Amino acid sequence: MNGFLRVSACASAVLAAFLGLDFFQPNLISELGPEVVRLPQFRNMLREQEERGDLLKEQSDAVTCRIERKCGIVAELIAEHITLPEAAAKFRDLEKSGTDRAYPSSWTCPSIRMGDERFYREVIAYAREQLHLKPALAATLGARLEMEMQQERECGGIRLAD
Repeated sequence: MNGFLRVSACASAVLAAFLGLDFFQPNLISELGPEVVRLPQFRNMLREQEERGDLLKEQSDAVTCRIERKCGIVAELIAEHITLPEAAAKFRDLEKSGTDRAYPSSWTCPSIRMGDERFYREVIAYAREQLHLKPALAATLGARLEMEMQQERECGGIRLAD
């Protein structure tokens, strides 16, 4: 019987709360009714948003990793540890690795979407950007890399080794 009294007391308290709420805010309960019915829909929407957020986080991490790797390649190029063709080949290999299929590298030079020249141009663009705080060095390096690319073009075309 003790359990029955507890349930009755709780039910009475809930009823009193609803009556008090209806007295002080007359339209609130009628406005909440449709919202309470839609709670499962809201829960599903929230779950979808969380899944979308997780997917965006994965994509963001992939893009960030790719940018960091490209900056590392360009740092090697600037330090003259690798050549322009080697850097371009590494950029190509990075794209082939499929770490970031959603964002292909051809955005840097839309007029040249095919061929290995786009990787040369992308390396040059990254090198200039990495040295943007040192404009004189960026201009010198950019001009040297453009000249190297032109020499490659004149010596039979730009083709990266496999």
